[in-house]
Amino acid sequence: MKFVLLTSLLLIAGSPFAQGQRSDTIRVVLQHKLGNRDMVRSTIPTSTRAFDSVYTGMPTCEASRIGIAAINVYQLWYSEYVRGKRDRATFLKSVRDYGIDTTTLSRNFIKSYVGIFSGLKGSKKIVVVDSNNNHDFLDDTVYAFDTLTVEKRYRDDSLELAPTVLVRYEFFSNNRIVQKQTAVKLKPFDLAYSYPNKLTEKLQVYTLSYRQSQGTFSIRDTTFKVVIAPSVPGQLDDPRNFWIKIQKENLEYLREFPDRNGEALAVGGHLFRSVAYNPETNTLTLVYNGYDKRPNGGYVTDQIPDLTGTTLDSGTVSVKSFLKRNKYVLLDFWGSWCGPCLRSIPLAKKVYDAADRNKLEIIGVASEYKAADFAKSASIVRENNIKWLQIGELIEQDNARRFSHLLTIKSYPSYLLISPEGQVVSREVGEDGLRKLLETLTNLNIVDRRVD
Repeated sequence: MKFVLLTSLLLIAGSPFAQGQRSDTIRVVLQHKLGNRDMVRSTIPTSTRAFDSVYTGMPTCEASRIGIAAINVYQLWYSEYVRGKRDRATFLKSVRDYGIDTTTLSRNFIKSYVGIFSGLKGSKKIVVVDSNNNHDFLDDTVYAFDTLTVEKRYRDDSLELAPTVLVRYEFFSNNRIVQKQTAVKLKPFDLAYSYPNKLTEKLQVYTLSYRQSQGTFSIRDTTFKVVIAPSVPGQLDDPRNFWIKIQKENLEYLREFPDRNGEALAVGGHLFRSVAYNPETNTLTLVYNGYDKRPNGGYVTDQIPDLTGTTLDSGTVSVKSFLKRNKYVLLDFWGSWCGPCLRSIPLAKKVYDAADRNKLEIIGVASEYKAADFAKSASIVRENNIKWLQIGELIEQDNARRFSHLLTIKSYPSYLLISPEGQVVSREVGEDGLRKLLETLTNLNIVDRRVD
């Protein structure tokens, strides 16, 4: 299949915006890139779940199960609701939480998923993906994983070992069913979930379905590269929720859309807003809003807003007070409920011990759902002998001054490195992200010895 890359600029005459400048509407036809990890913001894969459709051609195993991995989970939820497999209250809550437009979905049950067989045979875990989605595993590749080593090899967040499988699925658009293809990372083990018994855990399979699209456009003699990828797990073709990255030379700006804080996307001071995406035509529309050399927000190249919080022991912390001492500040967003956060503590402690205290300050932001859980945060800090400051924040509190609100934190753990000039120089997610951040700290001569 051939993809055409086009760029068009439409100047909107008499369309004023801030500071009285004119805005440029930019429409870019993007090119699909299957299997590219560049835009995957979470390395926690989706757990497959049991499915009641009929499949054939399963390998013979001592114990087995058939599950599915959603590719367009909104369509799957809607189809189940129409068939009476999902109750009304649960479905309507999903519609509200995710902004689902049911008029774009098919009332018929279409293949918005891929079937996955898993079984145990001796010391092997057998996994087969119904890649052509014909409900028959006989014509698909059989993967055999050694159960004696699979937990050790796949226990980290990294997906480097996981095989990539190209799968077919159905997408409903403009009242017709469209045949599409995507890449699925197949992971036979993960620590992100817990199960009622060991057999269920052993048979579980995890997937990460992803696809990104990219293109280039030029405006005012400046060329930009733009990349988008879905932000909702298991929902590829979503015009309302996606990650967008705009790059200019060695500068890049990454943002989850829609942005509830109303910040502009800024790359090297160039400001973009009003983003829209059409998954059928793979077309991105955005508006260029001019230039501001000091954009304010929580993404790379942004200047941070005023950040002042209350510590777990009721003290007050101002981030800018450390910046005035010519220090970098590393913000660590975590919570007592977050397994990957807790697993990252040992590495974070090593970074703290190896860093030059005159150059770096770490501030933890303990993020909890209930005020009573701050006692759990404090207990974890004591038990792990964590030495850096800890601010406490309620995740769902309606407080516009929260660090997580001002910096648009969506995933945990998240790490933001802020320069003494108040600029966000690095933004990472997960333990793998912390390792990348360690490389940045080493390059800045903040960490000058090996951290294992």
